[in-house]
Amino acid sequence: TVMLYEKWGYTEPVARKANGYRVFTERHLEQMKLAQIALRSEIIKCSMRFEVREIIKSTARWELEKALELSQKYLKHIQAEKKCEQQVLMQMGQILRNEQNAEKHLALSTSEAAKLMGVSSHILIYWESNGLLKAPRNKKNGYRIYTEKEIRLLKVIQVLRLAKYSMSAIYKM
Repeated sequence: TVMLYEKWGYTEPVARKANGYRVFTERHLEQMKLAQIALRSEIIKCSMRFEVREIIKSTARWELEKALELSQKYLKHIQAEKKCEQQVLMQMGQILRNEQNAEKHLALSTSEAAKLMGVSSHILIYWESNGLLKAPRNKKNGYRIYTEKEIRLLKVIQVLRLAKYSMSAIYKM
């Protein structure tokens, strides 16, 4: 990790002794701590991760004014994202509230579920292949069956995808 941080520009170049050993300073350690803290979240959105990396690199190059400027821009981005996340939470609440009114004993085929969701059948199969859901199979023909439980989960996945969450972030959630 230490060598990768140096390679990626998260720390300033590390001096070496005559024998090739690296000589780390307190500043290097602080830069590594910053990188660890900033990159810790596993569900951070891709575009935001890029912004964080640029802040870390600016700090490592000791371009503190640029790092501050990027940090302020990132803070505004976070505030805008917070508003979006509040909308996502409201949509999730709506999905869960509608669970009580859900049609019981629903059993849709892949194409019917896709039509209901407004996506292609391939998207549903792709989500399943990435582990986001597991649709039960019809014992007679092996076809997927989407019950109210799977439809509810599909709605949650769809809301998160529209909010720009990666597949891996949704999987971890």
